[in-house]
Amino acid sequence: MWDVQACYHNTSLTWTTCITYHLITFILTACRHRVAIFLDVAGLAAAYPDAFHLARRDSRARLGRSAAIAALTAISIAVIFRVAEQAIALRFPMLTSAHGLNAPEFVAIPFPALLGIASTIIRTLMACAVFGLFMLALRGFSARPWLPATIGTIAIFLAAIDASANLKETPLMLASAAVTVALAFIVIRYILGTNLLAYPLTIAVALLLGNGADLLQNHRPDLTVNGVVEIVIAIALLIWAAAPALGLNADGSEQSRLELSASPDDPLHISD
Repeated sequence: MWDVQACYHNTSLTWTTCITYHLITFILTACRHRVAIFLDVAGLAAAYPDAFHLARRDSRARLGRSAAIAALTAISIAVIFRVAEQAIALRFPMLTSAHGLNAPEFVAIPFPALLGIASTIIRTLMACAVFGLFMLALRGFSARPWLPATIGTIAIFLAAIDASANLKETPLMLASAAVTVALAFIVIRYILGTNLLAYPLTIAVALLLGNGADLLQNHRPDLTVNGVVEIVIAIALLIWAAAPALGLNADGSEQSRLELSASPDDPLHISD
């Protein structure tokens, strides 16, 4: 995300110094994003060269419909889990972590939808690269097929822990982290599964819908329009992924090279 504070002038600095500071900050931020994108693309290209063929029509015809269904299912589970968390927080406020109110950054941006779309592209690419390279690193544990799932479960559990929770809030926080791990395991293993297209599609659609929902909670007309734009793009992305499957022959076709092997010993091996 771009730093919105860079749009403001620090009155303790001279105008020339402030301009120079913001210019250097902008250049460093742009370079950081470009380096991150380059490393992500290079990592994915080295690990899964066929992953960049997902946008082709024949690949979407074989994987698109199931990827769209998997994405909607995974997002629905996440929404239900989030709503349940909020209901528990309202019912037992003393057992949940209370965070301060923070003004969202998009209220100070002229076109937040453009920023949200750009951020979605970068974050989707980074998340897929991290997940793919992480699973690639675990391929060497073929003698112990249970070890990759165990390492991934522990990693998700540690990431879901809220370090700001006090002693009274810890039991509910640990329970929430445990449920998060269980849902993540179910989604990855049984919903997204071996469909390589489902992972970036789920991440991108979830981010776009989340950004759009946040924008629609405001009463400013411009933010509402930007929120609608992001939601429309999310829907268009689902249609783009699933539409080629409508023209697939009823007798089926050869197994796609982009579909992953379902072997538990090699969970992310692309079949030839």
